[in-house]
Amino acid sequence: MEYSKAKTLKVGDRVIWDGSKTDQGTVSAIGLNGVKIKWDDGQEAWIAFYDMPLVRRAPLKGEQA
Repeated sequence: MEYSKAKTLKVGDRVIWDGSKTDQGTVSAIGLNGVKIKWDDGQEAWIAFYDMPLVRRAPLKGEQA
């Protein structure tokens, strides 16, 4: 996800890592420099906006990844 799009994420948005069907999570917090993602596997991590090229919004039901 490019920097400008990453800055539009909101708490509760679903995201995926590099188009994976299994590496998915939910944005749990937003900071000045990045977002905190609670991954479905239980891990939670801050990711800087500029360091998010492999993070994408999860498709809504019926959309293609």
